[in-house]
Amino acid sequence: MQRTVAVIDVGSNSVRLLVARQLSDSAFEVVDEERYDARLGQGQVDGNISAEGLERGMRALRITSEVASGHEPEITVVAGTEALRRAPNASVFVRKARSELGLEVRILSGEEEAQASFLGAMNSTTVENGHLVDIGGGSLEVVRIENREPVNVQSVPLGALYASERYLLDDPPTSRQVRALRKAVNKMITIDGKLPVLVGAGGAVRNLARLHRLRSAYPLRRLHGMEIPARDLHRMSTQLAGASVGDRRKMPGVSSNRVETLHAAAIVIDEVARMSGADHMLVAGQGLREGLLWQAIRPAVPLLPDVRRASIEGLTRANGVENHRVQPVLDVAAYLFDATTPLHGFGPGERDLLLSAAQLAEIGMHVDYYNRDRHAEYLVHAGDLHGFSHREIAITAALVRSADSGSPSLGAYAALLQPDDERRAASLSVLLGLARAIHRRRPSPVTDVSLKVEKGGRGRLSITSDEPLDAEVHALESQARRYESVFRAPLLVAAKRTHPANARKAAG
Repeated sequence: MQRTVAVIDVGSNSVRLLVARQLSDSAFEVVDEERYDARLGQGQVDGNISAEGLERGMRALRITSEVASGHEPEITVVAGTEALRRAPNASVFVRKARSELGLEVRILSGEEEAQASFLGAMNSTTVENGHLVDIGGGSLEVVRIENREPVNVQSVPLGALYASERYLLDDPPTSRQVRALRKAVNKMITIDGKLPVLVGAGGAVRNLARLHRLRSAYPLRRLHGMEIPARDLHRMSTQLAGASVGDRRKMPGVSSNRVETLHAAAIVIDEVARMSGADHMLVAGQGLREGLLWQAIRPAVPLLPDVRRASIEGLTRANGVENHRVQPVLDVAAYLFDATTPLHGFGPGERDLLLSAAQLAEIGMHVDYYNRDRHAEYLVHAGDLHGFSHREIAITAALVRSADSGSPSLGAYAALLQPDDERRAASLSVLLGLARAIHRRRPSPVTDVSLKVEKGGRGRLSITSDEPLDAEVHALESQARRYESVFRAPLLVAAKRTHPANARKAAG
């Protein structure tokens, strides 16, 4: 059942809308977004939301609810965070939202906000153990992750807006003020045992990732899954804290709506990274809003059991690929990988990359048949593909681009690669091409596949059917030349006919 769900996050700095269409119980696609810088918590620090803040907040809520209503959502979730959580007059905003807009605003506790942020981040990464940091305008959430479960959930009022207003009073702030903010983080947050991975979620984290991408000439445009070394994170926080608002405004990559607060967020994140013992921060493109969305569409078990498979399913479904029709290609690709292990010597990680590429190879067809390989490559780079490192993204994109012909091109991503990745991609590309050639037609008439690798690497591939297989043999002859080029040995192709009564399913 496809449902549309709208999530409105009423934050201390901004009000953000996410509209998503549920594709299955483990996948969704974003169909709309909106953001309004309401600055609900500006000047609040220890008191009520100002009259101006309430007015800006209601305008933001009106705008986002109007955008959401255009999609006719079956479920609308409106969640308030730190600004409303701490304000004695929060009930005024809640009543106005109900009476004027018909919206029920649920004010999240600090633990509920942290749990939702954790869920959004975990359902978009494969991190088993580490710490999560999510900093908004009003609050800072830190969660210890053990075996993909939340441990020691903490939420404190150290968001970027509040931290800058309370601690970083000068422009630029003095070193004493920076030290006071770092000391506050140490006082309010407890880290029980260090872990090497820090998962970062939220807008400030994404802005720091954009800065890192620009400053390091990073080869990918995607932010989700980027790994920022701890030393680079510290360097950015120091540079941002040492700059005035005017200087930060001139820095390429600094969002205009974060000019006044990004330095505070960077200091807080950097201090959490130091305390946690992380050697890098993994950027998560999903956080609080997506966590609330998962709670709405998977209320019983919101945590996904397999992030990679779920994201592939979502991307293929969103681009018109019927997964059951691709299954024969997956089965034979797995068989070919196992049969050729003496040639390539790769293991489970490469096998999984091959099967992922086999499932994704047709997503470009939905855009343009004649340029399907190029569009598939783009969609792997730009789509909601989660649980893959950037190195794996680069290899998978190259595989789908060369699924039927050519050689994978990885030169542009040299900074992400391991020494043997060129050979790795070339070998997997050959196997993907063979699997797709064997099942050239859909549904495929091929009932059995056999590949024997002889001494010296020569392969004998036979396919069986009760029907003529001229189309498949023709496709395989082209792939045989790729096999020979990569494995330095010939591939002999043969087709066999069998009586329908003896037909067997393709090997997998």
